[in-house]
Amino acid sequence: MDMTEEFQTAFIHRDLLASASYDMTVRLWDVETGECRYILIGHSPYVMVVVYSPQGDQVASGDEGGSVRIWNTRTGECCHTFTGHTETMTGIVYSKWRTDHLW
Repeated sequence: MDMTEEFQTAFIHRDLLASASYDMTVRLWDVETGECRYILIGHSPYVMVVVYSPQGDQVASGDEGGSVRIWNTRTGECCHTFTGHTETMTGIVYSKWRTDHLW
């Protein structure tokens, strides 16, 4: 996949763009070169939303099945998976005051 294919949503933090895609992946792209640094695999079904932590060291992604995953942007590894929602995840917000909380 290249950056011309369809994706659901994207956010940029410094030199890294995170995209949520209908192919069930989150991808981290180098803004300068256009190269994909990491393909983050683990969601099933479609990834609907992605957002950076305030520090930029994590990306949170949510899918159509109601799960949320937290990814390390330096390693591409999944740090945490949250399940239990029964509806599609359409928004994720990190707290500006407490860096250990998602809302």
